[in-house]
Amino acid sequence: MRNRLITTSIVMITYNKASRLLLTLESVKRLEQTENSELIIVNDGSTDQSNLILKEFQAEYQAMPLTVIETENCGRAAARNTGVDHSKGDIIIFIDDDLLLDPLFLSGHVEAHKNNKMLAVHGQIFDLPYLKLFSDPVSGTYLKNVNPHASYKSLVIKKEMLMDGSINPYLQRYAKKSRFEQDIEQLLHATDSPESGWVCFTGGNVSVRKNNLLRAGLFDEAFGRQWGCEDLEMGYRLAHAGISFVYSYIGTNYHMSHFRKDMQEKHDRTLEIFCKKHNDVCLELLKKYFSGGFPSLIAWSQAVQNLAADKAVAERANN
Repeated sequence: MRNRLITTSIVMITYNKASRLLLTLESVKRLEQTENSELIIVNDGSTDQSNLILKEFQAEYQAMPLTVIETENCGRAAARNTGVDHSKGDIIIFIDDDLLLDPLFLSGHVEAHKNNKMLAVHGQIFDLPYLKLFSDPVSGTYLKNVNPHASYKSLVIKKEMLMDGSINPYLQRYAKKSRFEQDIEQLLHATDSPESGWVCFTGGNVSVRKNNLLRAGLFDEAFGRQWGCEDLEMGYRLAHAGISFVYSYIGTNYHMSHFRKDMQEKHDRTLEIFCKKHNDVCLELLKKYFSGGFPSLIAWSQAVQNLAADKAVAERANN
């Protein structure tokens, strides 16, 4: 592949999701406007068939410069940092290994950054919630505790569906937005305030300029191999570095939902790490949101703003 100027780097991390990774990579092939972009994949110590799938992809993919990095299993934060360290682009787009990318995904992120160098962009995420029934959504292999039903077979995604375009009616039928995604969308439409917008910095579909990541200190590897909140914590520090947050409807992807054992417990544990690190009352309020104490992120944001206003009044009174 001839040398070309790289302005955008897609950084994907993967760990033990071979069948979903296969579909994600097939969706990468459909990306439009890949000029001046590169793809970096960090295999974070997978023990399934991911390595073989990546080797096959390397052998055939030519649309963008591709770098595959094999590491020991160190966790999501370290894997993303490894990807950033190897990147050449000014803009870094983070994705995971269980996401189908819309053909305009890449151009949607790049376009959003054109007129502002101090942005983080959250791309629209749809869930494919029924795929949680399958350990392998390609073969249609169910999880052990799922009772098979004939209608479930229509949920299987074959690689060919991404090749021939038949994935499009499938996505129109089954894709839904999670409550959290709906709340992010509403929040970013209501305010561009970094004080609360940082909560949109979810690692499956977000982009930011590399120099801003470096300035804020990259992802905190102290989260280790635990799942959850390392991306929100990065967003929090970006906000304190002066970054604003916006929502992109063009930079869309589709999350192939999957079962995660003890998901809530893992999220709560990493959220506690986040709270202890920064000792900010807005994080305590965020815990309240995740436990159902606020009806929306807008309500959480308003509570954060009210506290900030009360603090400012108290400081003026003391002076």
